[in-house]
Amino acid sequence: MSAFVFRWETPLRIRRQEREQRRLQLAEALERWQKTTQRLTHRRDARRLMTDRLRGLRLAGRVDLHALRLQYQRRERIDRQILVLEQETGCHHEQVETCRGALLDADRAVRVIEKLRHREAERRQRQQQESETEQLDQAGTTSWLARWGAGDA
Repeated sequence: MSAFVFRWETPLRIRRQEREQRRLQLAEALERWQKTTQRLTHRRDARRLMTDRLRGLRLAGRVDLHALRLQYQRRERIDRQILVLEQETGCHHEQVETCRGALLDADRAVRVIEKLRHREAERRQRQQQESETEQLDQAGTTSWLARWGAGDA
């Protein structure tokens, strides 16, 4: 049998570092997605308030056309912002899912190396036990043969 022993520490350390990087990337992507979602919620609330103001202006006795036009323009600007934020939210959500998948892959790689390392350690331990058992058998056989040859058996 060869005396070669693979060193698992280096690949395991590298895979753990990669997993930690993926974990940080996921955290950053989640933070961006949450901030964008919060901004989107804020803009939707602003649109709701704007719509309520527009209803109030239309229900008033006299209509100020200039104020009404300004409110409609503001609501239109908010609508455009909402569209942009919805697109950003979708992109950030895709990034979160991509980072989550990369983290799962990195975690799987770490677990595979840990399992391989564990299996190799068990294999080496089994080989060592077999070698020790074989040596004890040989020593016992030699001892028995020596006694038998001397006529003690």
